[in-house]
Amino acid sequence: MAPAVPFALLGAVQLASVAVWLGFAAAAWVPLLRRRTTPIVVAGALVMALADALTVLRLASPTSDGLGELRIAGLALLAIGFAAGAVQPRAGVLPAIVVPLGAKPAIAIVGGVLGVIAAAAGWLRAQRAGAERAIAGWVSAALLATALATALAEPARNSSHGAVAVLIARGLAAAALAVALVYIARESVLGKLLGAIVAGVVVMAIGAVAVVGVGVAGEVQHEQSQRLLAVARAQQQVLQTLATRAGLFAQVVAQCPASRSRCVSFLNAFSDDPDYFAVIDKPGSGVVTVAPSRGALDPTALVQLAGSAVVRGALAPSATTQTATSGPLLLHGAPARLAIVAAVPGRPAGVTSAQVKPTFAAVYGIGLVSSYLKTLQTQTGYDVSIVAGDSVLSSSLGKAGRGQVLAAAVAGRVDAAGAASTRVDAARGQAPTVAFVPIAAAGNDNRRVATLAVSQSASDALAAQRSVLRRLVLTALAVLVVVALAAFATARRVVEPVRRLTLAAGRVRGGDLSATVEVGGRDEVGSLARAFDAMTSSLRGLTGDLRSAAAAEAALRARLEAVVGSMTDGLVTTDGDGLVAGANPMALHLLGCAESDILGKPLAAAVHIRGSDGDDVLAGDGSSRTAEAVLHRADGGVIPVRTSIAPLVDEAGQVVVFTDRTREREIERMKTEFLSNVSHELRTPLTPIRGYAEMLARRPNLPRAQVQEFVAEILAGTARMNRAVDLLVDVAALEAGRVVPTDEQIVLRSFLDERLALWRTRYPERRDDLRRRLAARLPAVEVDPVWLTKALDELVDNAVKYTDRGTKITLAGSPGSSVEGDGEVRLAVRDAGAGIDTDRLAELMGDFSQADGSQTRPVGGLGLGLGFVTRVAAQLGLRLTVVSSPGRGAEFALDLPVASAPRRTSSNPRR
Repeated sequence: MAPAVPFALLGAVQLASVAVWLGFAAAAWVPLLRRRTTPIVVAGALVMALADALTVLRLASPTSDGLGELRIAGLALLAIGFAAGAVQPRAGVLPAIVVPLGAKPAIAIVGGVLGVIAAAAGWLRAQRAGAERAIAGWVSAALLATALATALAEPARNSSHGAVAVLIARGLAAAALAVALVYIARESVLGKLLGAIVAGVVVMAIGAVAVVGVGVAGEVQHEQSQRLLAVARAQQQVLQTLATRAGLFAQVVAQCPASRSRCVSFLNAFSDDPDYFAVIDKPGSGVVTVAPSRGALDPTALVQLAGSAVVRGALAPSATTQTATSGPLLLHGAPARLAIVAAVPGRPAGVTSAQVKPTFAAVYGIGLVSSYLKTLQTQTGYDVSIVAGDSVLSSSLGKAGRGQVLAAAVAGRVDAAGAASTRVDAARGQAPTVAFVPIAAAGNDNRRVATLAVSQSASDALAAQRSVLRRLVLTALAVLVVVALAAFATARRVVEPVRRLTLAAGRVRGGDLSATVEVGGRDEVGSLARAFDAMTSSLRGLTGDLRSAAAAEAALRARLEAVVGSMTDGLVTTDGDGLVAGANPMALHLLGCAESDILGKPLAAAVHIRGSDGDDVLAGDGSSRTAEAVLHRADGGVIPVRTSIAPLVDEAGQVVVFTDRTREREIERMKTEFLSNVSHELRTPLTPIRGYAEMLARRPNLPRAQVQEFVAEILAGTARMNRAVDLLVDVAALEAGRVVPTDEQIVLRSFLDERLALWRTRYPERRDDLRRRLAARLPAVEVDPVWLTKALDELVDNAVKYTDRGTKITLAGSPGSSVEGDGEVRLAVRDAGAGIDTDRLAELMGDFSQADGSQTRPVGGLGLGLGFVTRVAAQLGLRLTVVSSPGRGAEFALDLPVASAPRRTSSNPRR
């Protein structure tokens, strides 16, 4: 049996499929989606729409290889187009009819594979092109559903479930493609308007085809079923007429025992039944057939006939020849047949009294064979069949038709129904419309002997329905196309002014204030266009003022930012809620953090400034105030600052300014140490000078030797004071830039010998500790001997002060020891004293700094020695190197240029 599907499902799915394929073809032609191979995709979509339209128009055929091949062509075009990148978006019983949904297995497989290829190609191409994934996903889902529907074409040839599955898959494809079209339409007002109108028309068309088509088809089918049932009941009455006729011929058969030849001649001449039989049943003698007979009965049928209720009624004592017993009788001979049988009682010749018991029964039967039913089919135009149990006894139909009627009878269980039960099975698919009426036994038995089935082929029964459905579908498609075209024209006229407004707005956004919109009309769009033109005209007038104001504001803002950014003080502002709103670069530098670390935080949590008492300086009532405090950095360090806090002018926050006081504190420290060192250094020699002078004044008669001793001490003190004053003067001269070095060639050996003799005289107690060590054949150096002598004096003086007697102090000369030292001679002062801690080395190289800065230190000095040497090295362009560690002494080295080597233009001492 051919598969059948509900027409409502078919109409809804196919119309939706046609609509979405046409919509997809139109959407692919949109300029945003158009590519070089777009016509291939458009052609594929149109081919798919044509295949769906032909599917709903070609009814009554379960398969169509042509439609399958058409879909293969459409899917192939889509696969080629997507692979080439044609479309890359940025994304009672319902009437059942036979539809050409099936196809050969090869066509189904090829179509399914091509659909999958098209889906994969579209998805991969969209991913590589960076297209909108939603659109690509829904289009790929639609192609996969289409591939599934095409692959199910082979099961749809023989299975109604397969055909319904094909329609469901196509419906899913249509729904997915509709969603993709919705995503595409979002990019265009024209697409939205056109999509909304066409979607409404499609829904209305689907509703009309589904509801009206089903209603009209159902009504036509109901009328056909009632007409067929009336014909079946009329044929039921015909069988009753046959029973009366059989009774008349039974009267003739009753005369056969007396005049057999005349009886047979009469039957042959007047009985036109295609299959009849005449028999005589004599009790005790058996059943005798009146010969000749057109429907000879085999022994089984004769035995069944003799025992039937019809024959028994004729042999009853009260039976008369004027009344006949008749009724249908199912004879189980070979072949089995249903016959209308009538019997009358027979008595001996000349005896007519009902008081004499009948001696035989005269029986006449009319067989309801296929030839007789074909005569009825010719008369009525409907096929007639006799069904009993699970077989068709006779029928005007062929083998296939008999099978369909029997299938309907078995499915409806008509054989088990009551004697008065009737049934009509409407045509469905290729199954015919069949009306079943009972053939009941005569008399009080009144049971169903067989069933009379009057049928009409599905082709004839559904012809009117197919005509109605085709017209509905054609009308819906025509209306859909016409409305879509009209909607496109109307929507374009509506959208064109909006498009012009959009383009003009884009030009205005790009800075072209001369853009105008050439849109007339008195509707809302025209009013909007005129307002837009007036707005651009007004903007042109205001642009100059706005630009001048913006330029002035930008200049003022840049100046303020430059001033704030160049401040040497840290500046932090807060908003009305006390949260940090901004900070200048110096504030971030002093805080030791990035701007993102403090923005939006409470001021107290972002800036930590404590007074001398440890209280938070920033905590307060928001009034203006200034305080000396300590800033605690994010890295744990502290900086002395002067903090000023004041509310903003608009009182929506406050400003905090803090100044780094580290330099001032250092200057104050240096000043204090300088005064302390100078006073100490001057007081130390001044005290013995004054004492010795007073003693000489009070005792003029002192021995000459003692006077000379006192004078020597006074001279030593004045020399020490003079050295301190000279050192201060030299430092001041170097700081002021008044020193102009005068380079001379110096032979280190003789130069150091002279200096060594002088130092031994100055420090007689350390005479044996001072020595020199020079490498052989050292070249002459070129340097200012005066300032070199002063630098060496300070280095040797430090070595003498910070080493004990007996500790060697060595003046060493050697060639340069590094690549940078090529063309140089290294002159070093080494000692084996206590050494210098590397952590304090940088501090000791500064001004007014000593290893022991206390007032009770055992050695004197201003704390300017190493700082002075550093200044001299920088002034003379020499490199100063210090190597020292606690307990291992110290080495201070100056790299002197060889007389023939180029001089160093500038130098930063290396420490």
